[in-house]
Amino acid sequence: MTAANGNSKLRILIIEDDPALLRGLKDNFVNQGYDVRTANDGVQALAIAASFRPDVALLDLGLPVMDGYELGERLRQAPETRGASLVALTGYGHAAHRERSRATGFDEHLVKPVDIATVHEVLRRLEASKPGRASS
Repeated sequence: MTAANGNSKLRILIIEDDPALLRGLKDNFVNQGYDVRTANDGVQALAIAASFRPDVALLDLGLPVMDGYELGERLRQAPETRGASLVALTGYGHAAHRERSRATGFDEHLVKPVDIATVHEVLRRLEASKPGRASS
């Protein structure tokens, strides 16, 4: 299946505890033809990810219950999500935060507020880098 942006339909899991931001991101990506699931915290995200098997997970790092770093580590360890691209979408922008996300296995670190066009560009780049996906 092809997304509205011309790419194959990526499965995106968004983990964000701000309801308005979560809804806005979901609506934007659904309107672009992506297959999207959402979670408010890490525990919920792990349960969804096991069956949804996202291609990309957009994670807030400052989550309740389990922070985004721990969630990223768990997603990297789980067989169902080991190959997913991890993108930090966070208010944590210091060099130490970026280094920790890189060490955890995140592919990208975007600091809020971020322009949605930047997020779409990251998605296109990540999709093009995946084996078996055609770049556009």
